[in-house]
Amino acid sequence: MSRDFDDDPYDRERGGWWDWKPAKAIFEHLWRTGTLAVSDPRGYRKVYDLAERSIRLHAAPPMDRDAFVDWACSTALERLGVATPAELAAFYRVVDVADARAWVRSRLQAGAVFPVEVEGRIAIAHSDVRRRLGRLGEPLQERVRFLAPLDPLVRDRARAERLFGFHYRFEAFVPEAKRVYGYYVLPILVGDRLVGRTDAKFDRAADVLRLRVMPWEQGFSVTPALRAAFEAAADRLRQFVGAARVDVTGKAGSRHPFRPPTR
Repeated sequence: MSRDFDDDPYDRERGGWWDWKPAKAIFEHLWRTGTLAVSDPRGYRKVYDLAERSIRLHAAPPMDRDAFVDWACSTALERLGVATPAELAAFYRVVDVADARAWVRSRLQAGAVFPVEVEGRIAIAHSDVRRRLGRLGEPLQERVRFLAPLDPLVRDRARAERLFGFHYRFEAFVPEAKRVYGYYVLPILVGDRLVGRTDAKFDRAADVLRLRVMPWEQGFSVTPALRAAFEAAADRLRQFVGAARVDVTGKAGSRHPFRPPTR
């Protein structure tokens, strides 16, 4: 573990998650580049070892660079449906934008993809995109879902904002005084729209899941059916985290966001 190197001559008083000492930075680099593996995680601490001692390696010929770029871009497009070269590169973050642009040019020439315009920006889609869209069916407009911060729909923050007009930032790593919405904010998906946010906290001492609902996105109004769908979604999340009950309030914590204030 990195703490086994506490005699590091550069050791000093540190603060924050990313203020690493040199030994920790070296371990993380070797882990991310495949030389080391995490062999025995203990809570939030990593125990590193050589990859060949930790992972059963299978003999396989090295992949050609062009084949690797083709795999990364084609599988990203399969999952995104419509994407720009930058969005293809951002999906796995294993190829750069220049590689993605070159791949797009070659696939356009081959007729495997074609250009489409989405929200004023040129992107690409598979040549059979209409057939693919036809298989999806209509979204369930009365279904409410809370999205995890790294859900594929919002993981690329710039893409989510471009497609949905929804600005989202995960603020757990933002100093508390600078947070706009909260520590663990979940986007709210209704049908095919991102309509709001809720700051979720499992109060283990009280065995309560607390949800603070932020103001809804402009133009969205809550119907009686949506109220019931939201409460059902809140109860599903309560069951998932194992809380005994759920408490829903507005941003200020003063009242339930769906009910008028008591007189």
